[in-house]
Amino acid sequence: MDAMLLSILTMVAPAALNVATNRVVEVSVEKAFDAITNWFANVIRKRPELYKAVEQMKNNPQNPVAQAEFEKQVLKLLDEDRDQVRQLLKFAYLSDYTGPMRRVTEKFDDMKRALASLGDSSSTTEGRLHQAASLYALASDVERLDHRVFPLLTPLETTVARGMRAAAVILMKAYAAFILMRDKGIETALAELPDDHLLRPFRDFFHSGTAQHLRNAIGAGSFVATKYFDHLVFFDEDWQAYADTSDFLELCDSIRLFYSAIYLNLTGQ
Repeated sequence: MDAMLLSILTMVAPAALNVATNRVVEVSVEKAFDAITNWFANVIRKRPELYKAVEQMKNNPQNPVAQAEFEKQVLKLLDEDRDQVRQLLKFAYLSDYTGPMRRVTEKFDDMKRALASLGDSSSTTEGRLHQAASLYALASDVERLDHRVFPLLTPLETTVARGMRAAAVILMKAYAAFILMRDKGIETALAELPDDHLLRPFRDFFHSGTAQHLRNAIGAGSFVATKYFDHLVFFDEDWQAYADTSDFLELCDSIRLFYSAIYLNLTGQ
């Protein structure tokens, strides 16, 4: 990823949220840039100053003068054409899922019994779920600990260190919940449940397009966090959406509880 493409993504996507970026947490942005290429290409043709700045960045991406002019022109574009930028992304209303899922997990024993009836459909293993639970637990511990207890973060400036810690927590929880914990057998069984079933909220989420896109984005590392970690931006080929971070982490926790119940059933607890 060259400097120009990275700069475009890190300014355009968060600007659609009206926040700045945190350059510490940029990951796998090739797909993300693909989502805005056509729009940006059309824009620069209509803006000679921006076109010139882009060409300068292409020719000499390490030149601080070229970088400064490029950022100046992109920020000018975002300020003058914010409505178009916002159309690049859509908001993923995860609260539509987290509320109903939370009401199920609050009845943990009932959820566990309901999942027991689907036990024969499970395609995961105790070991895999244990690995996922261990990673999730580690993320929760890291979230609570002061960044100064981590040797690699201690020498860094406080804001940067805290940002890296937050990014690590989000990544670990997301990967544990969406990738390691996934049980395709259970998901298939959920699809057969009636609308009045206790587990319907999980059926609806796991079989939604949102879940599939989030899983793809997480698996590919194609997502970024805004500067203060209040939103996350996900990219899956031509699909992109941003979500409230607290909603996303609540979603991860509901998935964790769901699979905790499956683990307890598998181990006879």
